[in-house]
Amino acid sequence: GDPLPGIEGFQIVGDPRPGSTLRACGFPTNGTTLCNFQWVRCHEDGTRYSIEGATMYDYVVTADDVGTLLAVDCTPMDDSGRQGDLVREFANNENKITCDQEMQNDINICISRGRADFDVYVLGYSPEEWEHATLVLRRTGYQINISHKDEVVIDEKYSPNLQVHCLTGTFIHSVFMFAPERYYMIFLCRRKFPMDELLNLF
Repeated sequence: GDPLPGIEGFQIVGDPRPGSTLRACGFPTNGTTLCNFQWVRCHEDGTRYSIEGATMYDYVVTADDVGTLLAVDCTPMDDSGRQGDLVREFANNENKITCDQEMQNDINICISRGRADFDVYVLGYSPEEWEHATLVLRRTGYQINISHKDEVVIDEKYSPNLQVHCLTGTFIHSVFMFAPERYYMIFLCRRKFPMDELLNLF
């Protein structure tokens, strides 16, 4: 029969550092018109986890990828729905993803101090407007301090009940923090890499 759909020269291009965009690309062969992608994290113990929602050829490296092997699986298909063999490629020459050196230095300083402060705006304490605040991360817990009121809005220990959800984009760096019986939306004032630095510290 006809040869199955395929892809040649499959590779990942881009800087494999948190905050950077990677792109999977190659040359379609044997009538390939569609490729299904799935980005995965591979750990030292051999376990592999599909990254939820990471099913496009582009992928933005996140703090969750640090310390893992990052790969993308590609399944080529043709107009008839025939699938070719799965092709896999690793980012960073099959080495673990690491932080940008400047980011890592900042993280190391924060860890040695046992504290990291982030300039933020908070929506949640007041439903009508954003309030300027400081998010303080410590070894045992975290605080949100409203700047102009010199008021501690939240002072909590880390617990299994704390959930952190992130939205990242060109103009928005937002974190949703869900503590028991409350939640806060936090906008991080722009620094070079505030989001990934924050997530590596959590």
